[in-house]
Amino acid sequence: MKPIGTSAAIVAKLQNAVQIAMQDPEMKERLSTLGIEPIGSTSEELLATIKSQIKQYTKVAREAKISID
Repeated sequence: MKPIGTSAAIVAKLQNAVQIAMQDPEMKERLSTLGIEPIGSTSEELLATIKSQIKQYTKVAREAKISID
């Protein structure tokens, strides 16, 4: 996710830096201890995943009649 108007060059540079960091064994281990499994996707893929999960959990919450009070 990025601020509106962020240039494509900056986004690409940040994505590249994150992908490099995610290959570091120490980073992988730290994330693993937090229960996070890095998958190395682009910001667009991440956004699509988040939107999909929101739909999925919204459906589950509605079916279970869970509400935010």
